[in-house]
Amino acid sequence: MPKLKSFINHTSGASVVEFSFIMPVMLLVLVGLIEIIFAFALNTLIEGGLRESARYGVTGAGSQLERQTQIMNIVSRHTLGFVTEETAEIEMLIYPDFESIARFEPYDDTAPVNGQFDIGEDYDDVNGNGQWDEDMGVQGVGQGNDILLYKIKYDWPMLTSFFAGIIGEEINMEVALAVRNEPF
Repeated sequence: MPKLKSFINHTSGASVVEFSFIMPVMLLVLVGLIEIIFAFALNTLIEGGLRESARYGVTGAGSQLERQTQIMNIVSRHTLGFVTEETAEIEMLIYPDFESIARFEPYDDTAPVNGQFDIGEDYDDVNGNGQWDEDMGVQGVGQGNDILLYKIKYDWPMLTSFFAGIIGEEINMEVALAVRNEPF
């Protein structure tokens, strides 16, 4: 019996056992923090790239195609190559004024009166594409004094799959910035 009592009172190695219980949880939390830090850092890079792109775009330098290409290059450069035309959806929409951003084209809600556009109802084709749209913006980089909305949608693929069951395989990021072009 003295050997059993000695074994029960023996505490060497207890720290190793306790650490072996805590370490997997701490490692999981650390990996999750790194994943989230990367996502926030990339989102900040996207915002900075979009801001710099808009600063270039409002100047009207070059032709429309040259400006659009340069805007894409600026975003790609600022995001360290993560966000490119192939990996993200980048939109540049022209609006008549700031209040029209992300608004649907006006329509007459007549038959049936239900608060939504139905085929056959009259509408104002603000963007001139021959159909009613939920967003009246027109694709392009605009002319002098135009209102532009720059928008980037990017799906960040998770570095690990530890949290895929909780937040999904990707983190959806969307950044938008509205500006007025300089008079050019």
